[in-house]
Amino acid sequence: MARIYGDEVTGKDQWRKLKGAPFKDKIAYIWEYYHIHIIVIISVVVFAVSMIHSIIYNSIPNVVQGEFYSEEILKEDMDDLKEILCEKLGYDPKKYHIEISSSVAMPDAQQIYTLQQKLIARIAAQDLDFLAAPEAYYSLFMSEDDPDSNAFADLRTFVSEENMARLEAEGRIRYFENNYGEPFPYLIDLTDSELYRYFGLFFNDCYMAVTVNAPHPDGLNALLELVHD
Repeated sequence: MARIYGDEVTGKDQWRKLKGAPFKDKIAYIWEYYHIHIIVIISVVVFAVSMIHSIIYNSIPNVVQGEFYSEEILKEDMDDLKEILCEKLGYDPKKYHIEISSSVAMPDAQQIYTLQQKLIARIAAQDLDFLAAPEAYYSLFMSEDDPDSNAFADLRTFVSEENMARLEAEGRIRYFENNYGEPFPYLIDLTDSELYRYFGLFFNDCYMAVTVNAPHPDGLNALLELVHD
């Protein structure tokens, strides 16, 4: 490999020659002989910072975690929603975060399969309180013959009696017909509700279902109060 300044053998010779050299030549020399070390150091620093951020972020509890399918929610900043829910629950908003995201489910078999696997993985990890999607989507996750195969719960397991009564009175509850017992409430029609408008949604078919192991029922109920507010 050629030297920048002649055929010097030692590093000391190189640095001596570089002492009065222009800054760009010094940078060229450092990059020429130490770029692998630089790349490794930068990679380690980036990884460490990422890990620290992830550990700190994950150590902060969530108020509620949800996912919207079929349309991107237009509301990107959830801080004000976190403030509202924390106020309802008596939480210090500085000690919580909120995680509500969206994915567009196109009529593509591979993408739908990917979304299915993602959803199942999140439920298995107890990382999701609710899904909001078109009603037809839920048939992929509910079994008419095996209750243990259902990804979404009887709403009465997680939703307060007050919220259930209000949602029933507004005609927003949908029941799951099955072959092993009485039909049970499992979907909430969010269409044209205050919560629907808050997220900037425009599609006509939007239903919420609660996962079978929703980790934040209190936050979920606080969120559902906004359907009526």
